[in-house]
Amino acid sequence: MFLLENLEPKGQSEYALWGLLYAKATDKSEYILPDDSLIANSAEYYAGRGDSLETQSYYYLAVSHYNHDRHGEAIVWGLRAEQSAIRQCDYFYADQTYSLNRSRALLPTFSHKLHDC
Repeated sequence: MFLLENLEPKGQSEYALWGLLYAKATDKSEYILPDDSLIANSAEYYAGRGDSLETQSYYYLAVSHYNHDRHGEAIVWGLRAEQSAIRQCDYFYADQTYSLNRSRALLPTFSHKLHDC
């Protein structure tokens, strides 16, 4: 966290990656992001890329919304993360989104659709 807090990203791509890494480090440290604007910026930047960065930014935005008791938004972004993970056959983040929604009771029936991979 200390290193991330002292970095000064230059340009939109570095800022998006920094926001994603900061959100991941915060989640792993069991802290709550005080504001979701960093990860929201990352999700906006990575939207439509069809890669793991898109999936991760959607997932951590869902986590941030959940942590701030915005469950409706958490469901929306959790579903986007799940769909992105499924398109990429990304088992790790498909499982993470499933666990997020099941363990936090956001969706009682959150489906796995990786059988086509």
